[in-house]
Amino acid sequence: PAVDGDVVLLAPLVRASHWHWVSLMHRLLSPWKRSVKRDFAANSHNTQFNAFLPTDPLQSATISADWVGALKRWIPQFTALAPRQDLKPLVVQGQQDATVDWRHNLKVIEQKYPNLRSLSIPSARHQLANESEPLRQQYLDWLDQQGFAETAPGKRY
Repeated sequence: PAVDGDVVLLAPLVRASHWHWVSLMHRLLSPWKRSVKRDFAANSHNTQFNAFLPTDPLQSATISADWVGALKRWIPQFTALAPRQDLKPLVVQGQQDATVDWRHNLKVIEQKYPNLRSLSIPSARHQLANESEPLRQQYLDWLDQQGFAETAPGKRY
């Protein structure tokens, strides 16, 4: 079981990549456009997953202006939170992640959770749960080292 007070965050979102541009476009276009077409980038080194993602019926083909608006409200709310000593998040972040502004996000999360432990994987992208097996194994081994092991008898993660 997880160590008391721990949570695992894979490529956590505080703000999206290219946030200033996204925010500006939202301000300019949202009065007239409710959504924009979504681009399915290669967010993993797992080519089978990348091919599957655009066909996944649970994935939206568009990005909603309402979603971006909610993110615009979320950022100052999260930033205003007081630091917490009682939580010790385990953060895994790929350094080739082009979906979230990971450098900024890690700084903000470290300010909120001073007991944070993190692993940066230089070649990993955003979809860490669907990354190639060797990259997934890197963070699964690290999670084991951090004391975050089995969640149920006989079942790993």
